[in-house]
This record gives sequence, C-alpha cells and structure tokens, in this order.
Amino acid sequence: MRESSLLSKEYQGDVRRDSLQLSPDNMFNNALAVMDNLVSRATTRWTLEESKLFICALSKVKTRDEQGWIRLPKKDLYELFGIKNPSSTYLKKLAKSVVTKSWFEFVRSEDDWDQGFLVNRSKGDRWNIYLKFADDYLPLLDQLSEKFTQIYVESIAGMTHKSSYNLYLYLKSWGDPNFLQSEKKIPKAEIQKIFNLKDGQYWRNWGTDKARFHWADFEKYCLKPAIEEINAGVPGTSEIYIDHWEKVKKGKAVLGYDFFFTLVDKHGLPQ
Repeated sequence: MRESSLLSKEYQGDVRRDSLQLSPDNMFNNALAVMDNLVSRATTRWTLEESKLFICALSKVKTRDEQGWIRLPKKDLYELFGIKNPSSTYLKKLAKSVVTKSWFEFVRSEDDWDQGFLVNRSKGDRWNIYLKFADDYLPLLDQLSEKFTQIYVESIAGMTHKSSYNLYLYLKSWGDPNFLQSEKKIPKAEIQKIFNLKDGQYWRNWGTDKARFHWADFEKYCLKPAIEEINAGVPGTSEIYIDHWEKVKKGKAVLGYDFFFTLVDKHGLPQ
C-alpha cells in the first residue's frame, strides 16, 4: 500500500530521491524550525509536501513583517522540493491546502485544550508566496519553553514517505539531549494517530467482528520504510538515528513498539 501525495502525482519524474544539497544562497540552507512539542505532535491530515511547506514557513517565522507575513521565495521552494518544471498554480494550491488543513488541537490534559487554525492566510506574487500564522498561536512559536522540538529544513526535505516525517517528528519531540540514547514507547492505541493512518488501513476484515490489525503489512509498507529513510539521512540530512526497535508483546497480543534512538547533529555525531 503506497502513500500518495500532490507532489508525487504531478511531478513524479522530478522528485529527488537522494539527499538534497541546497545551493548556498537558498533561503532554507541551514534553516532551523523550532516549535512547541504540542505543535509537533498535533494530528494533521497533511501530505508530505504540505508538511514540508509548513516547516519552511516555521523556520522563518521570526522574519515575518509588521503585518505578520512570512516570505518564501518560489525559486528556493522549487529547489527544496526538487521541482524542475513547476506549473504556475502548484505553490498556490499547496499554500491553500496548508491553510485549509491547519486546524490543530492542542491537548495538554482532558480539561486543558485549545483548537483553531494555526495558519490562517496565504497569498503570492511573481517571485514569492506568503503565509501568515494566527496571532493567537504565535507564542507557541516565539516564546518557547524548554519543551520544544527543533529540526533543520534539510533534515526532512529529502524524505519521500509521510510515515518517515511523522515518525521522525514524533521521536524528535520526545528526544532527551541529556541522554546518549533516548527511549520512547508507542502503544498500539497511538499508532493510527502518529502515522496518520486511514480507518481500516492495515486491517483485515475491517468493519466486522473478525477485524484484526495486520502487523506484518504495517511493518512492511509503513514502519520499516520510515525507519530506513530516517536512518539513511545520517549524516547530513537527519538529526536522529534509530538504533533499534522492538515489538512489545504480552503473550500473543501486540501492545505496541519500543524505539531506542540517538539525537545526532548534522554530521551524524551524538549531540
């Protein structure tokens, strides 16, 4: 079961499958995106390309103008996405999708939650597109506590699977730089949300009393490709390395997965 996206459908021949080396004058070269952990773990229905555009905007949130607009040069985005012959409406459609799908739910506890559109406007001119974050949520992006996630745009630019992005961002948000190796358990109940799986995806006999989650298919088509792609980015295009992972079971029942990973710098060395 292959994941699809707007970019892969329209520009499949132009997508770069290897690590991206951005030109020195690219706006996103060494660009760092920092977000509250609640933002990084929020559930979205975005494609991989929409997620990449969001991270690009996030990396430049502090460069916004007096009206709150963030400028993103089209030529730099095309290089980042590996698009050689873009259509005139591609980025317009992509920006619109980011706005319409940016409904976030920030749940701290059962009685402490907030929800709304994180990105509320987009526009464009001949050379740039512009995104605007909702003013109410800027503190989650500007005034960060110690609980934040930071990633370099280049770390996710070369990813081709949405599952890779989801797992990467999730583990990054839980990584502890005070330890050489971090551990994070993903219970069965969280798998659908973390990997943004559709109802019935990787299930057999879905909708019946005999419905069972097919762990082998999930691992073959989703989990293992994500892990391989994340680890293939080290050094240079990823900031974590998944040392090993294991399925957690109680008897024959699968309870979830246990991940052991190392936070690394852009050279693949432990942070």
